[in-house]
Amino acid sequence: MWGTHQQRQIHPDTRLADVTRSVWRQYQRDHVFREACSWLKEMTQEDSWIYCVGGCEIGAISSEERAATCVFVNGCFAPSLSVLPAEIIVAPLREARAFFQKHDEEDVVEELHSLLRGEEGTVIYIPEGRELQTPLFVQHHYVCSEEENKKTVSVPYIVFVLGKGAAISIEMGMSALPDNVYLFGKTLCFLGEEAELVLTMKPLPKGTERIIWAHHVEVERRGACALIQDMRSMGKGWFRNSFFLKGETAHGESLVKVLGGDFLGVHNTMHHDDRETTSHQNIRSILEEGSFSFEGGIHISPRGTLSNAYQKHDTLLLSNRASASTFPRLEILTDDVKASHGATVGSLNAYLLTYLRSRGFSLIEAKQALQKSFLTLDIEKPYFPKLQKQDLYHV
Repeated sequence: MWGTHQQRQIHPDTRLADVTRSVWRQYQRDHVFREACSWLKEMTQEDSWIYCVGGCEIGAISSEERAATCVFVNGCFAPSLSVLPAEIIVAPLREARAFFQKHDEEDVVEELHSLLRGEEGTVIYIPEGRELQTPLFVQHHYVCSEEENKKTVSVPYIVFVLGKGAAISIEMGMSALPDNVYLFGKTLCFLGEEAELVLTMKPLPKGTERIIWAHHVEVERRGACALIQDMRSMGKGWFRNSFFLKGETAHGESLVKVLGGDFLGVHNTMHHDDRETTSHQNIRSILEEGSFSFEGGIHISPRGTLSNAYQKHDTLLLSNRASASTFPRLEILTDDVKASHGATVGSLNAYLLTYLRSRGFSLIEAKQALQKSFLTLDIEKPYFPKLQKQDLYHV
């Protein structure tokens, strides 16, 4: 059964404080994390925080007319607002535990998330061999009532499970956050053999702040997953992406596009745990002011012989009020592998600006054209034959 709207007080007990301190110690060297996630420490020091799940105002929300739409209100699945194909199975996390092995991740971010949410969460299952012909749109809405002197934490937890040979493109979007809502979300993706998933995080509303979101991806033999994150004019946010390539020739991709923002951070790790696994990290950022931080890790275990990992961060800084930082990390525990990383920092090409102006573009139009071209990314098509055939991916 799906839960109804509920709120409960968050009591800053010893365990919550200890786990929060562990998270802080692990990531505090990142100045963007310190700036964007300072509210985590506040949560353990004040009694003015509440946990909110589900919605009592969902009647005021209307979902767009799409072939496949999955709507969440305050992190809770809303069946009455969702339109799903018959082949997609959705179940509460506490009921779905019986159908797949419980996910145990020894990680302080997961521990803190679990401590806050309890058993709340949603599992979305795409059965073996199913290839959806249209994208699935996942929409998040937040409608918590604004109680005086109360700060609301929403902790959405979504698990996508793809059976062997399944293929789907998923696009996740979000409405504007109320002023008193703080978001700490997590997405898990489990891909069976030969499964394909392209998961796109659509641009958040302009000025969005107070958001932490983590992705955990596991890919089995000959499976492929691409995670695309589009960040435009955000305020403050921190995102962590962990890929575990667990089967032979499994493939993982992280494509990140940043345009503007105050304090944004992305923390990636690619774990290569079998032969001939491949990964691709392509990060591009354009900043006129504010700060963006990228930390990208590549870990190739002793089982990862003949693996190939690539990481690149390219940045355009448009003024002296902007800054960007890159921290690559490589840990290679076997021979016969390829692993590379690189970073570039520059500005808009003056020659191309002049050329476009000579062709009738205004200065603003010329800058926008160059920025759009710079942020155009594409997934590695050969790894997604099913989705390539259906033309379900666009970056």
